[in-house]
Amino acid sequence: MVPAMSSRPPGPAVLRAADRLLADLRNAPGGARLVAELGAAAAGHGVATGEVEAALGYLAGAGRIAVADHPAPDPHLAGLDLRIAAVIEGTAAADAEGARRRMEERWRRFVREFLASHRCG
Repeated sequence: MVPAMSSRPPGPAVLRAADRLLADLRNAPGGARLVAELGAAAAGHGVATGEVEAALGYLAGAGRIAVADHPAPDPHLAGLDLRIAAVIEGTAAADAEGARRRMEERWRRFVREFLASHRCG
């Protein structure tokens, strides 16, 4: 769950994390990524998990990204962070709808890849 946006402006570390997340999302194939992927990529740049969560909340609250959560399609994925994020490039409803479509396509691709490689035994 993305934390609610605080009434205080974010600090420099959260703003740096937000810039990192936006860059990663804009460069993502299909324009959307799993939040877990964003966190791993940000960690590689020295961004702490708490800063990623705060940046997600800040960006979502500011209407700059959309974040969607999905139920686990398999019991082996229960408890994992299956949220997906995408940049909202403008302020029009069509921009938000485009972000939702990109997130849905990323979700379908994730499920296809998982089901193609996962074998219960």
